[in-house]
Amino acid sequence: MNSKKFLFKAFSCLLIVCLLSTCLLGCVNLIREDAVKDNLPPVKPAAGAAREVEFSLHFKLRNDPLLVALASTVNVRANEYPAAAVLRQLIEGPAAVYQDLSSVLPSTTQVLDIKQERNILFVTLNAVVLDPANYPGGDKQAQRLGVYAIVNSLCSLESVSSVQIMVDTSNTGQGSRVSPFQLGFESGQIETEFLGALTATESVIATPARIVECVFSHIVNEDYAKAYALFADHTGGTQKPADYAAFETEMLSIGQIESFQVINASIPNAQTGGEAVVDFVWVA
Repeated sequence: MNSKKFLFKAFSCLLIVCLLSTCLLGCVNLIREDAVKDNLPPVKPAAGAAREVEFSLHFKLRNDPLLVALASTVNVRANEYPAAAVLRQLIEGPAAVYQDLSSVLPSTTQVLDIKQERNILFVTLNAVVLDPANYPGGDKQAQRLGVYAIVNSLCSLESVSSVQIMVDTSNTGQGSRVSPFQLGFESGQIETEFLGALTATESVIATPARIVECVFSHIVNEDYAKAYALFADHTGGTQKPADYAAFETEMLSIGQIESFQVINASIPNAQTGGEAVVDFVWVA
């Protein structure tokens, strides 16, 4: 049994998106006649002005079924719900600088309606979300991660504790609840006829321990390309091989890792680098 320390990437990122919006404010003249006045709808002071909102945007770790949470600040457009701004960013996908991340939703996803009742957010999407083939990855697991990304991202808003996803199945603009199976869930994961309001799911987040588990799982399965993508270029004085071919050659030269156990993993002092201690069985 050997114990080695592996340094890996920890994704603690700040996504800053600047959006330009124009707010036109006009004057309203109220005309009174015979002491009769119309009841005007309530005015939301923030509805006509852009404002900043902080939330966590969730995208997929490119080669693994995990979501990476990006601490984000976005300028919400005038007359736009904060939830709509979150979904807009989610549909657009990660910025090009985040090469380790990939989109989680079909690019043709449309948000048809957003309503909030207390802390439950009701989101109506078009029917493209019902076909796993439309998702990056093209399978039910990718579809399910898309649902988790929506819910986790929206639940990071202060006023939202759960999300009810509705789908326009009739192409009328009206949303309805759908079966969990239609959104990628399998038997035993959700035991209800219709998908209900969901809260944030922590088990799909790429924590340090889960990233290390992915690295060693790829090595055990001799899928060195996926393992290579998860190592930092350089850290702690250790240099990552310049290309994948060199990495594969080095891995093949040391023998086969048959099993492993992550002892601990952490990000010291909230820095961008992390470390893990792993025990593994190695056959030369």
